[in-house]
Amino acid sequence: MNWEKLNDFPPPLVRCLARVKARGRAVRALTDQEVAIGSGGLTTIKVRELSKFTNWSEVPIGEAKQFCDGCRFDPFSSADRNRAGAYMRSNPQFIFLRHHPHWESTFLPLVKLIKDA
Repeated sequence: MNWEKLNDFPPPLVRCLARVKARGRAVRALTDQEVAIGSGGLTTIKVRELSKFTNWSEVPIGEAKQFCDGCRFDPFSSADRNRAGAYMRSNPQFIFLRHHPHWESTFLPLVKLIKDA
């Protein structure tokens, strides 16, 4: 796999899919701070900035890698790509994001970017 496959998963989508298992089948969306910590070097401000790019063309590869790491998305993993692709083909409602305290301020604008793309 090469980095071109990442173009199928734009930054807002990768950010919206950033989640952890809660209990059972439940999941919880990662906060911007959790993504920044998991990235190993991005700031919360940079996470928010990268989340709003509609494609990866202007994102340096190092930042794209850190962003994906923080979002727990591995573009080289067929399992991650298949999971994201299947979710998007299922007319996603992003229900797990709607329960997040930052739904309206953080996630709703990103979901709109995804749907407009």
